[in-house]
Amino acid sequence: MKAIVLFLDSRGMGGIETHVLNLAKALAERSLPVKVVFWKNYDDSEHPLWRDLKQADIPVYSAQGKIRQLFRLIPQGSLVHSHGYKGNLINKMFSLPGKWKALPTHHNGDTGSGRLKCYVQADELTSRWFSPLSVSAEIHQRLSHRGLLIPNFVDLKSQESLFKHQRMGSGEQIAFVGRLSPEKSPETFCQLANRLNDSMASESRAKLHLYGDGALYNPLSERYQQVIFHGQQIMSEHWHKIGVLCITSEYEGLPLAALEAMSQGIPVCSFAIGDLPALIEHGKNGWVVPAGDIEAMSCCLDQWLRMTPQKRQQMALNAYQTIQHHYSVQAVVPRIIEHYLHLAA
Repeated sequence: MKAIVLFLDSRGMGGIETHVLNLAKALAERSLPVKVVFWKNYDDSEHPLWRDLKQADIPVYSAQGKIRQLFRLIPQGSLVHSHGYKGNLINKMFSLPGKWKALPTHHNGDTGSGRLKCYVQADELTSRWFSPLSVSAEIHQRLSHRGLLIPNFVDLKSQESLFKHQRMGSGEQIAFVGRLSPEKSPETFCQLANRLNDSMASESRAKLHLYGDGALYNPLSERYQQVIFHGQQIMSEHWHKIGVLCITSEYEGLPLAALEAMSQGIPVCSFAIGDLPALIEHGKNGWVVPAGDIEAMSCCLDQWLRMTPQKRQQMALNAYQTIQHHYSVQAVVPRIIEHYLHLAA
């Protein structure tokens, strides 16, 4: 393997970009020859991922939307590991002359609609001639179980203080973290406020906190005055305030927000969608309720509000250990590297 190139087409920071950052850092720490290539830059400001990659001393480039430039940036015989449907399609198309080995990764839990759905379907169909990676069982099934099922993962190195368990279970906020768009159903989360407060004594009433931005920000913030809207934030500065994370999406694969929360010792209360039932052990490291059942989610949150500090701390520790053993860089990246070596051979 002459080089490992992580290739993507991206406009902003999200789950795929965080996945690429974690993977690039893990490969560099293992002294593997890795660099990141973007298909193009979309505005004058630097992509936030560039800054993080440079801080980690990982080379990062842009092909400027030009095939000739892309060929210059990717050495002959490289392994090009792409992420996202557009990056995957470009990677597979131009690997066919034999210049490099293409490894597409599929992150889309929701196949979308209209033009997006056509792109995602084209990406999944063409990946059947490759050995792709899937981040959830549902995606792996759509690919007819081709390639490998590799879950999302997070880096636990920044969580070293959690080994002392000093902050585990101490957060008080009930929170939603993510894009404020219809498929994430943030309004369902907002509706929990009234249900929780109706069941609690006035001195114990819960405050719901919403972190994120998107098309639904203004209408929701105007309609739900009892929910605190924080907008887009750097979550590393806020996780310690959160006691439980709610996921109310209509569709998911294995959302990175859930893994990041649990790596901080924050239990997750989620609808039973995507791979979340495999991640969450009900009543032990979080709660899983039937999709769309807001009443059941409210009951679980009510249970958390009434927990003793000792029980909260134990649940927080269980959440952390789930990530440590199954969804950390140390648990997942060796399997990805093994797949690299298999493809290179």
